[in-house]
Amino acid sequence: KTSGGDLLYDGDKGARNFTLMTSVRTNLGPGNVEVHTKITDVIYIVKGSATIVTGGKLSGVIEDAKNPINGKPYPKDEIRAHDIIGGESHHLAAGDVIIIPNGVPHLFSNIEEPFWYHLVKIHQP
Repeated sequence: KTSGGDLLYDGDKGARNFTLMTSVRTNLGPGNVEVHTKITDVIYIVKGSATIVTGGKLSGVIEDAKNPINGKPYPKDEIRAHDIIGGESHHLAAGDVIIIPNGVPHLFSNIEEPFWYHLVKIHQP
């Protein structure tokens, strides 16, 4: 397992266009590349540090990818891949905030544990 977290606010059961989560990543190697086609992520780093690569092009798209936490397939608007070609690296540490607009590939790597962050997911119409 490379990540996990808890839902802190469910957007009033979907009535609002955002959710709030707390999350942790471990240094078991990089996870998969994520692309949220309808969600913008706002990430606030609480503890630890990591590198996040954003942008670039997907390499090795994973068809029918499953969530490692619950084993359920991701929705079709949640794309996963093995790697990013190109992209821009950002070092993140406690107190940093990064906004990842919907449609932008992103991948965490070089994680210094414990790496904890809060995540606001803003759902686009």
